[in-house]
Amino acid sequence: MVYGRDNRVLQQFDYSHEDDEHEFTVATCSPSGQSVVIGSYDRLRVFNWSPRKGMFDEGKVKDIPNLYTITTLAWKKDGSRLIAVSPLHQSSFNRQSDTFPRPVVVLFHDMS
Repeated sequence: MVYGRDNRVLQQFDYSHEDDEHEFTVATCSPSGQSVVIGSYDRLRVFNWSPRKGMFDEGKVKDIPNLYTITTLAWKKDGSRLIAVSPLHQSSFNRQSDTFPRPVVVLFHDMS
């Protein structure tokens, strides 16, 4: 849901009827405030603000097979790149016989 300054609902995006959609796990706004990216399981959803319409347009969905649950999203300060992180693999650190996650990092140059 997208809310206005007066706390009224401006927009609603409903993915509850899509069988291959999982719950959203992370979201981030671009440095300019013009885009919002939401991460879930193997997928990024991009929403771009349209000043002319006064609402968000849904961009192209970015499917990333085998990335699994996206836990972190971060933009480069100038907004030119987005990084998505998923703790996909487990690797053993045998000094103390502990297992630590080895994150998978995906870098995107164009989120439009």
